[in-house]
Amino acid sequence: MGWFGKSDVYDRRRILREARDAQRRGRHKRAAELLRRILVVEPECAEIHALLAPSLAARKQTFDAWDSYQRAARAFMNDGRKQQALDLFRDATEKLPRHYASWNARASLERSMGRTSEAKRTFETALPFFRSRKQRPERIALLRQLMSVSPDAADTQLSLAAALAKAGRKHEALHLLTELAKSVEPDALRRIRRCQWEIEPSLTHSWLWLRSAFVR
Repeated sequence: MGWFGKSDVYDRRRILREARDAQRRGRHKRAAELLRRILVVEPECAEIHALLAPSLAARKQTFDAWDSYQRAARAFMNDGRKQQALDLFRDATEKLPRHYASWNARASLERSMGRTSEAKRTFETALPFFRSRKQRPERIALLRQLMSVSPDAADTQLSLAAALAKAGRKHEALHLLTELAKSVEPDALRRIRRCQWEIEPSLTHSWLWLRSAFVR
């Protein structure tokens, strides 16, 4: 008996049918095994990688899942099928929500398609998945990306300053807040002064926070 079964005959249609059936039943290990048989013969087949990726994600095989998502999406984009590629990246962010690259790829493609508001929502949706200490670099990167599509959002800059401070980059955080304080409304200014004080509770920041309370 060889790789392809009892007869060693490569029956693509049968293998694909069995793989789809295994996926429907939630048997992702079996589905992945079958789809990989096809990839032995057709290693760059975008449609097969697109089918394989969700099963690998369900098996918590993040690296391999993302590799298949990327391969399929790249092939679709090269073929002019950007919407199909975007649908794949959307599925990737759903199946791999703590994988930064999937969110970044999705938003980047949305921006390249002129869908800036969608890219903004993508970054906003991603942020809650990146709260842990280990994920601070990715959170900072997401906030910077969000600022690039929404540069006037004070809340985003405040969140970025807080993330930078928690990452031990207090000087950078305070510089960001100082620049932000030059061009905001009184309500936002009070939040900035409070954030500055929380990062560095000095006399200067205490005074600035107190003074902001009287700004109208």
